[in-house]
Amino acid sequence: MMRSYCHYTAERNFFMTERNITLDVLRTGEAEKLSAVRGDKDSRTFVFTLCHGGRMIVLDGDVTVLFCCEIDGLVMTDACDVIDGRAVYTLKNSFTAKAGTFPCELAVYKGSGDELKKLYCTGFELQVDDSFADLEGIEADDRYAALDVLVNRAESAALQVEKLLSEQKSLSAGYGITIEDGVISVAFTDGEAVAY
Repeated sequence: MMRSYCHYTAERNFFMTERNITLDVLRTGEAEKLSAVRGDKDSRTFVFTLCHGGRMIVLDGDVTVLFCCEIDGLVMTDACDVIDGRAVYTLKNSFTAKAGTFPCELAVYKGSGDELKKLYCTGFELQVDDSFADLEGIEADDRYAALDVLVNRAESAALQVEKLLSEQKSLSAGYGITIEDGVISVAFTDGEAVAY
């Protein structure tokens, strides 16, 4: 099961894609595929929820989680962060330098040195594409269309709010902005209220 969403990070000026992925350590069969684009750097974050027979494995601060991937016979590994009981990994460009499908695994260890013990290991595949060459196919996807509509509505509402606030003669009067059920409301202390 995979859920993904995009959000714009203004201070870095790029879109960040975060994917929530549930992997069962007992699962057999076809491996889960994670997608990326060649040259991606710090723009895709995978949030892994591990399960054992359908029951969530809550990772604690005493474990080390490694993101491992074999590319052209070279096994590359990098440490994941453990946040809220889940393994979180932001894909580095060393994993996306070449296009192709690569076998990967998430390995969970406890202890150190001679006491190091592998607790769990589960596999998946990393599909690295040359580019989003099939942009029309992506744009035709219902999820893209819905996201595009929401982004356009948010941009329009933000511009309207910005214009409204800049037109106010005195911002010292004060205002409040709330967002509820997709509606942006601006209320001024002088009683005027506007909804977008």
